[in-house]
Amino acid sequence: MLSAIRRAGLILPSAFALAALIVLIGLGSWQWRRMLWKEGLIARLSAAARSEPADLATADLAHAAAGRRYSAATVTGRFRHDQEVYVFWTRANTPGYLVLTPIERSARTAILVNRGFVPAALKNPETRPKGQLRGDVTIRGLLVRQDGRPSLFTPAPDIANRVWYAIAPGEMAAQLGLEVDGEYTLDAGASANPGGWPQGRALTARIAAIPNRHLEYALTWWGLALTLIGVYAAFAYSRVCGVGQFSK
Repeated sequence: MLSAIRRAGLILPSAFALAALIVLIGLGSWQWRRMLWKEGLIARLSAAARSEPADLATADLAHAAAGRRYSAATVTGRFRHDQEVYVFWTRANTPGYLVLTPIERSARTAILVNRGFVPAALKNPETRPKGQLRGDVTIRGLLVRQDGRPSLFTPAPDIANRVWYAIAPGEMAAQLGLEVDGEYTLDAGASANPGGWPQGRALTARIAAIPNRHLEYALTWWGLALTLIGVYAAFAYSRVCGVGQFSK
């Protein structure tokens, strides 16, 4: 068999085909794992949306989170608007920023509230119509335990302009001297901000917007792997038969 393969000149094509097959199967398996991870994320967010929110006014954040990455929560306090920080973001192909503002909690460390998105032209609070929320406010949203590990490709923050490229409350607190909890943020829902900015989104809308086409991608890669097997089998058969006829 090996001699026939050698005579048909199939050793190098076989090596390339095997390498390509391994890559295609690996890519399909990776997309399958991504699908399972995404389904788990959606399930956790859906459970948080249905749960009774914890009151963060005086509660310890770790206790309120109860070991979960995501949990529903409310907090009442006053925003420190002079300590806003920003995370570069795009929404509907519009570049802009997420606005994160510390909110004071009674007898507890402040927490950064992700108040939502503003286009780049409204980054400066003075450009936003109707200004900022003043006085005591109650915010309901999603308490998120941040892992604090930006990817290797995340740009360094622009500290002078308070701009980050990933949500990192610990780093923000350390660099800007903010007295906030460095492990958690609260993602506000569709809050009634003056003039509609920053623009938050209800948790149910956020869940619905999460893309999950990984099964489609996995089947595409595995389909290509099967196609490769078929094409290679036809190619090898023609080469082997051709050599056999020539040897006669």
